[in-house]
Amino acid sequence: RHAISLLPDGDAAGRGQLLERLALGLRSVGRWNEALAAMDQALLLYERLGQTDALGRLCWTMTEQLAWAARWSDAVAAAQRGLAALGDLPNPDRARMQAAIGWILGLSGNYPAASAMLAQGRTLAEQLADDQALADVLHLHTIQHMAYAELPDGIQDGLHAAKVFETHQALWELSSVLSFVGYQAGLLGRLEQAATIARRAGPLAGRLGHLGATFMTLGNRIRAEGVLAGDLARVEAIGQEMLEVCDRGHLPWAYVGHIYQGLAAHWRGDWDGAEHELRLDDCF
Repeated sequence: RHAISLLPDGDAAGRGQLLERLALGLRSVGRWNEALAAMDQALLLYERLGQTDALGRLCWTMTEQLAWAARWSDAVAAAQRGLAALGDLPNPDRARMQAAIGWILGLSGNYPAASAMLAQGRTLAEQLADDQALADVLHLHTIQHMAYAELPDGIQDGLHAAKVFETHQALWELSSVLSFVGYQAGLLGRLEQAATIARRAGPLAGRLGHLGATFMTLGNRIRAEGVLAGDLARVEAIGQEMLEVCDRGHLPWAYVGHIYQGLAAHWRGDWDGAEHELRLDDCF
């Protein structure tokens, strides 16, 4: 913010770049609403300057961020805004945003439309021979596969994406895709693979401030370390961590933490405590 204040009034391009960097910094310390506000300011400057590539890149980042916050309509609007700016020209960010719209459609239950849009994004990324764009698209495929219990496909696509992210040191994306791969491995009963991935994804997400990936990793751990191990203290401790992560990032999944807290109370024979937590779950 101090650097932005030092810029001359006419340096719109420099202001846009600094706002974009500020947004990424705010995102990494859990101030996601402020990050989105900074992104929107940068986007308006890029639109005014006609900087199509920068606009496409930022629209993709905003789409991803809004989707993590479960602001689905806003995420679709950001993707459509980017697609309109890019026009019909083949572009890696076009592939990403096509896939993002597909991903969100899938979460709404429209599997055929989601699959078609995801396939369009994947085809374009492959045609452009852009491995980073393809990895971003496969990341979204991974989440789509999880939503529809296509778990082996989700793991395969996720590991492919993770390899590319690691090569390019795209650590934010790496922590995210690994968190989804680990969760799906756990669902399939591949407990050793799931635990190995969680030990890698969790600390990485923590260092980067990726609260969504942290939450997914906690979901993997609470099942393995708590429920399957029969350790109610771990269920309660990790469930509390899930609630704290959701509170810090204004994430919409606090109900999951309350479900686990309620189950732990139920298994202990604390019926009043279980009812309290599960009624909180219903409120969320």
